[in-house]
Amino acid sequence: MKGPHAEPRDAAATQRPLGTWERRFLWVVAAFTLYIAFWGLLFPAGLGVDIPGMAKDFNHALPFNLTIPPLHARFIGSLYLAAGVILLLALRRGQTWREQRVCVWMILVWTAMLELISLRHLEIFDWGRQPLRPLAAWWLAYTWFPLQAAWLLWRRGDRPLSVATADASDRSLSRLLTGLGLAVVAVALLLLLAPQAGAALWPWKLPPILGQIYSAPFLALGLGALLAARTADHRERSGFLWSSLVFALAALSASVRHRDLFDFNRVAPWIWFGGLLLIAAVLTVRGVVPQLRRLT
Repeated sequence: MKGPHAEPRDAAATQRPLGTWERRFLWVVAAFTLYIAFWGLLFPAGLGVDIPGMAKDFNHALPFNLTIPPLHARFIGSLYLAAGVILLLALRRGQTWREQRVCVWMILVWTAMLELISLRHLEIFDWGRQPLRPLAAWWLAYTWFPLQAAWLLWRRGDRPLSVATADASDRSLSRLLTGLGLAVVAVALLLLLAPQAGAALWPWKLPPILGQIYSAPFLALGLGALLAARTADHRERSGFLWSSLVFALAALSASVRHRDLFDFNRVAPWIWFGGLLLIAAVLTVRGVVPQLRRLT
């Protein structure tokens, strides 16, 4: 009988990489995220022609009765492209659990938050839309994904702060990631808890409900940065670094493309563009370049 002094789980089992069925789960999540990224980044206003079996445009690829303008569509696409990158990197051969765990934690937070926001705002869904695929896919994904991710983490007894802190050579990068994580978590909480205030401070026009939807990926990115800051090995944070760099560059590109929607008489757009440039530069110089050097 197990009591309060029961032996802990086998350490080797808790550190075992994702198995075959677990990897297939990540492939499904990756396909879902890259599908949204495809529509958001490349075809926010539609394909121009109707193709049987394909959505007409980004708004029809999602089950909402909201109208999502092209800048917002490309911003969402940037977030989901970043998610696809970290998923694909976690699926590379030879990855250890410690190189995969940040990705799984981000899946849990991102999808669980969107499930909760969806349940709170059932009015934003177009329940009569035909075909039914986008609606069914949304609810299936955001119910299954967080449950499966929570199961994976529970089986390994994984805790967010259970990994040793970074070694001395990476402590400056660790501090930068910690600062980034705290800042992004603060933005996520503002958008979630005070959507009207968040919308007023946003660098371009933002409907409060979209701000609450954005809080889910922002909270996941913030947690990912905090987890990456505590990793003991550079390889364990490489997926997050590459993913965040892709997001910063894609979001910057989308913002430049739609720069006419920004009011540069306000401070917020300057913080937005400057912040994305700074994040991209720091991730490249302090994260990606040193990693490439270690591979040569």
